[in-house]
Amino acid sequence: MDKFISEHLLHKKIDVFIEENQVLTGVVVASADKVLTIQVDGKYIYININQVKYIMER
Repeated sequence: MDKFISEHLLHKKIDVFIEENQVLTGVVVASADKVLTIQVDGKYIYININQVKYIMER
């Protein structure tokens, strides 16, 4: 999934669905070593890709 995110979603705004009711929205900054990095309100959030249920481009 790292490669897909890096090639198709880099610098795009996405919704990341982690659990049934937990959604994070931000801009993709990086994806490497099974860690997705998004920027939300000027801060970075690091997400374990194994926890991601699905991603939706905004």
